Amino acid sequence: MTVPWDAAFERILRDALPLLPEDRALSSDTCLSDHGLDSMATIDTLLRLEQQYEVSFPDEYLTSDTFRTPGSLWAAVAGLRTA
Repeated sequence: MTVPWDAAFERILRDALPLLPEDRALSSDTCLSDHGLDSMATIDTLLRLEQQYEVSFPDEYLTSDTFRTPGSLWAAVAGLRTA
């Protein structure tokens, strides 16, 4: 079971999602690309997450599945933090 994400993760994601209204909840199954996560925002988000959590995403994590939803992305971050 994945631990709920923290405020820093939420802030980083919300900064990358220009089409997500501020008053809308960010749920674990929100489709990130539907809310404006494009290729440039994905790279920026990746770099910010690596810096925030002091992790490095290995190549096998750099897939559309990892960046599909907040839940899948947080699972990757959480896994890297405990590795």
